[in-house]
Amino acid sequence: MQTALISALIALIFGGLLGGLLKLYFDYNSKVVTDLWSKRYEAYSKLWKLTEVLPKYSRKDEVTFDELANFALAMRHWYFETGGILLSDQCRDAYFAIQIKIREVISKVNEEYKEHYKDIVIDHVKIETDNGESITVYDVIQKLCSNMRTEMTRDLLSRRRNFFSLKAEQSAPDSK
Repeated sequence: MQTALISALIALIFGGLLGGLLKLYFDYNSKVVTDLWSKRYEAYSKLWKLTEVLPKYSRKDEVTFDELANFALAMRHWYFETGGILLSDQCRDAYFAIQIKIREVISKVNEEYKEHYKDIVIDHVKIETDNGESITVYDVIQKLCSNMRTEMTRDLLSRRRNFFSLKAEQSAPDSK
């Protein structure tokens, strides 16, 4: 009887300690996730706005390579001053894909047109994709921006229809 009482007391103490530690752990993780979400929302909203220069619908006419270079600089400023530290791995990869492609196309056009490249409209220049398709610079960079915005919505869980679902729902390819 005494052994059973001691065992029950030890189990109660151990269970209480374990329960307290688990509560502490989950409370801490909840706070970290909540704080990270709030900071990401604020930072991602600013990055989202920067991509307004290259919308899919209601296209902005006559975007020049100079504007594209300024867009890349504004994104770089955002990365180091506002939100680069908050990017998830997937969102960071999408961000860098944009920066790399912009640098690549500006370098290529600069070689061909020298100092006059800044005034050239990006919708008038086509580049070849990896699969051999010829596509305008506008469309290439716009698609990369769309991919990054999709990653931002996944990070923020803002495209979920079911509040209790842990997995973000996949959107239709054309809905970006």
